[in-house]
Amino acid sequence: MKKLYKIAYSLGALGSAISYQAFSTYFYFFYVDVMKLSVTLASIGMIVYGIWNALNDPLAGYLSDRTRTKLGRRKPYILFGFIPMALSFIIIWTPPKGIIGEALLFFAYYTFVINLFDTMYTFVILNWTSLFPEMFSELNERAEVSAYRQMFGVIGLIFGIAAPPLIYSTLGWLWMGVFIAVVTAITMYISLFGVHEKEEFRLDKPLNIKDALIATFHNKSFMTYISGNLGIELTYLLLTASTPFYTKYVLKIGDFETSLFFLTAFLFAIPMLYVWRKITIKYGVKKAYMLCIGAFGITLLPAFFAFDFVSGIIVAALIGMGTFWIIITS
Repeated sequence: MKKLYKIAYSLGALGSAISYQAFSTYFYFFYVDVMKLSVTLASIGMIVYGIWNALNDPLAGYLSDRTRTKLGRRKPYILFGFIPMALSFIIIWTPPKGIIGEALLFFAYYTFVINLFDTMYTFVILNWTSLFPEMFSELNERAEVSAYRQMFGVIGLIFGIAAPPLIYSTLGWLWMGVFIAVVTAITMYISLFGVHEKEEFRLDKPLNIKDALIATFHNKSFMTYISGNLGIELTYLLLTASTPFYTKYVLKIGDFETSLFFLTAFLFAIPMLYVWRKITIKYGVKKAYMLCIGAFGITLLPAFFAFDFVSGIIVAALIGMGTFWIIITS
């Protein structure tokens, strides 16, 4: 496959990262702090979201594996799903004025839109991700495309977390949603030009859901890894979702300074990728991953003692140095 097509496919990592990171970092803050949805109702909505999130991944995989069309089994979900995914992201930030203040109606809207976006995101991105091992089976080619995906993913990660406060503080939450949705839609559309499904995978007979679950739960190495990774993912998601509250109410800084807080974390994280890569080469992925987890925990401790912008920037720098490799490798 030509390099241009490899880059086109990999660009989907930017759309995937920017939309998901903006969503997971700011939607809870938006509804609780800005829209004044009660914490109790917001938390119940999160429980519903968590349950559905656990169910829709295997559901999307099950349906995708059994899809047979002239376009393939993965591509149709991306082609016909990326615009609904972008639109579902926009409506998160545009609740109808008539239901704001109506507790139960507003709760229902909140629960519906976050689950709608998660569903559309899952069906599009799960299929886009599944194409990677199917299209690139050779080690050198896979390493090349993985590097492109990682580069675009990091760009999306940075903009998805650091840019929203600058946008919503000047243009409003709606335009923040529109901006990120447009970037997501464009990059996912371009990625389609790099998609080429191989015939042998189209003809694969997938496991039924019962056998797939049995095979998964009997894989001890996978279950051990996924159990530990669950705690890491939970910590990371709690960290990103709580940071807008932390910067506003603990550090007492504004939206612009919040963007600087996140940018500082990334500015210190990116050079450390080289260090963590060297550690990985020397000690192996497993040991490096465990060292990074330890560093992650240690660098979070100073956050308890930060009280203003300067001390917050120091905390952001430390977190960036110890955290980013986990995000890239998990």
